[in-house]
Amino acid sequence: MNPRRLAQEDYVELSSFLNDCFSHYPVSTCYSKDHLAFFARWLWQPAEASFALESQGEMAGVALCGSRSATSEGQTFHTMHLGPIAVGPNHRRRGIGTRLLSLVEESARERKADLLTLTAAASQGAHRLYLKSGFQIVEAYRPLERHFSTAPPQVLPGAIEVSAEEWTSARTAQPPRPGAIAETLTSPSWVPQSLYPRYFLADGAGIATLRWGLDHRHRNQTNRVYATQLIRRFGSGPGIEAAVEAACLQAMKDGAMCTYALPTVSELLFAHTRAQSGLTYRMAKPLNEKAATALKKTAAWDECCPAP
Repeated sequence: MNPRRLAQEDYVELSSFLNDCFSHYPVSTCYSKDHLAFFARWLWQPAEASFALESQGEMAGVALCGSRSATSEGQTFHTMHLGPIAVGPNHRRRGIGTRLLSLVEESARERKADLLTLTAAASQGAHRLYLKSGFQIVEAYRPLERHFSTAPPQVLPGAIEVSAEEWTSARTAQPPRPGAIAETLTSPSWVPQSLYPRYFLADGAGIATLRWGLDHRHRNQTNRVYATQLIRRFGSGPGIEAAVEAACLQAMKDGAMCTYALPTVSELLFAHTRAQSGLTYRMAKPLNEKAATALKKTAAWDECCPAP
């Protein structure tokens, strides 16, 4: 296996490679070109932090990674966030996943990072590899979901859709959860319209959303479905109810089958439930004593960004 830094020209084939890697799961993210371009510009920076492994000129595995910052109890941490990590169907059970993790960790240590982080779905089983590689589960959670199989949401008076520029410049997201390690990251400077960016304001509260494509497989058939993520919120009370209802109604119009939210924005969301959600692990590996001490004190991790 030949390791190398992921190059810009790799993105030409990366979409099909990632979709092929995860095609054995009942439901997987559809990695469209716009999707990849969005994360490449915003999250997978610096570009040389991501790695590929080749076998006989063919991409065998890839680990996408980006630099982030996090704070806890007045301390600042440099983190390197992994994801997705993918191994080609013809190259599994050869230690490629472990090799990719080693390459990223070596690079993170060279960059003086404090922590490696990643998110893993319990149902996919990859967390077992991460645990063996020194990661620990910081937080286990089930996203809040609201499926649209029942009566449509009722929009409360006062909820309006505004531009991304107005939302991000005029409002501040809710503070971190008590005791959580909280990531910090500037808002994306560019979001493709194919991800359906939406922003809603009502009575001093607001919600921002993006729509992700998912491939749903059943009885040898694959169907494209969509889920809208509530990625950022601020405020509470009647305003947040109006903003959430407006966001849900628009999500239905945009063709989403549900809305969902991670713990960073899920507090106070009504008409959402965890009953149908899969268990998700937020995992981290400390690279020094400072980070190890911080992880011992926390049971929560506040993400700063969208997560399909």
